[in-house]
Amino acid sequence: MTKTLKQKQREVLARLNREKRLTADDVIKEARDPNSPLHSCFEWNVQKAAMQAWREQARDLISSFTIIVVREEREYRVAEFVERPNKPLNVQGYMAFEDVRRNPKLARRFMDDQLRTAVSYVERAKEYAGALGLTIEVSEAIEKLEELRAILNSAVV
Repeated sequence: MTKTLKQKQREVLARLNREKRLTADDVIKEARDPNSPLHSCFEWNVQKAAMQAWREQARDLISSFTIIVVREEREYRVAEFVERPNKPLNVQGYMAFEDVRRNPKLARRFMDDQLRTAVSYVERAKEYAGALGLTIEVSEAIEKLEELRAILNSAVV
C-alpha cells in the first residue's frame, strides 16, 4: 500500500519533532526541497507569497487597535475594527465596531458569529480534555453558548 501525501507530510513533521526541530523555520527549510512532501504546502512564487504575508500583516494591523465602549457605567475594551458580520467566509472585509454597534441587525449577526466561534473553541477544548483524560465538563458551556445564540437569533430586530 502506498502512503498518501498527508501521511508523508505527517512523517516529516514527526521526524522534526523527534529531532526537537519542529519550528516554522525548520518546516520551511524542509519544504524548500522540491522532492519534499511538504513542498506543495507552500507558495513558492515570491510575489504571491509576499502578497499573502502582506495580507496577514494587514489583518494584524487592523486588529491591533482597540477602543473603550462605556455602557451603563461599565467600560468594555473591544477591537476598533472587526470582521464584517454579513460577509461570505472566503471574502475579506472589516468595518468599524461603532458601525456594528449602531445597527441592531448587524450587531445581532456579529454576536452570532462571535458565539459560533466560541462554540468551536469550546468544542475543540472538549476534544483535548477527553484526549488528556481530564474531567473538565465543557458540554454545559457549549449548550449555554448555543442557548445564547438561539435567544439572540429569535429576538426581534
